[in-house]
Amino acid sequence: VESDWISASYWYQIAALSKEAHITLPGLFEKSYQGDSKVAELFRQLGVETIYGKQEVHIRKGGKPVERMEYNFINQPDLAQTFVVTCALLDIPFRFCGLQSLKIKETDRMAALINEMAKLGYVLQESDGSVLSWDGERCAKSTDSIDTYEDHRMAMAFAPACLVLPDISINNPQVVSKSYPKYWDNLRQAGFILNEI
Repeated sequence: VESDWISASYWYQIAALSKEAHITLPGLFEKSYQGDSKVAELFRQLGVETIYGKQEVHIRKGGKPVERMEYNFINQPDLAQTFVVTCALLDIPFRFCGLQSLKIKETDRMAALINEMAKLGYVLQESDGSVLSWDGERCAKSTDSIDTYEDHRMAMAFAPACLVLPDISINNPQVVSKSYPKYWDNLRQAGFILNEI
């Protein structure tokens, strides 16, 4: 059984936000039936390369990120949070469309992203109920404490931000149990230092 490409996306995010990285992810294949395997191609735009092995992928930092990213996430809406956070922290303006289903997920993910990114000093814009964009506008950062809205993907998409914002904290981190219960354990195994408050 192939591993989950959406779970892999958070490790791609870690690679993108790191100064250098070489990560091996077992159980992923170049010819995948999962639509979210698109993550490998998309992260190439953010300077992360994918090398396919027989039963694993190797990802590493390499290549120059794009100056601006645009993509229609209609077929991969669960990847949107990861790319919103990553692009903003890399200072890459973006326009992501096809996000209408985000409003009816575990929470209104578009509203949640706007709220939580504003806490970190990024002003996102929503339009047409399906487009989320950032043109580089910043505001005063108010806190490093991220609310997760009972949404597992909010927790996992914001946790790698610690590579840029070391004091970030994730409220109600147990929400990851829905899709990736060993997420925090895997981060510790990779050398991240996590403190419970």
